[in-house]
Amino acid sequence: MSHSYNPPAMLVKTWLYILTSADENEARRHAKKMLNDAFGSVEFAIMYLENHEEKIEGLGEIALTRYKQEAG
Repeated sequence: MSHSYNPPAMLVKTWLYILTSADENEARRHAKKMLNDAFGSVEFAIMYLENHEEKIEGLGEIALTRYKQEAG
């Protein structure tokens, strides 16, 4: 799936933050869905932020860990 529009970096960072810290499963599921819909995977969302020189300070690793735990 190709997209001609990427969401703003701040929104992507918000989704990653929710994925890593939300207590509500529904909020995490929604954040994961939005990341997958926009980028295809959490990994690509992190790469997008890194390419835009956004500081994510460990958030990417935490998000990937949480994403893989919930996928398994």
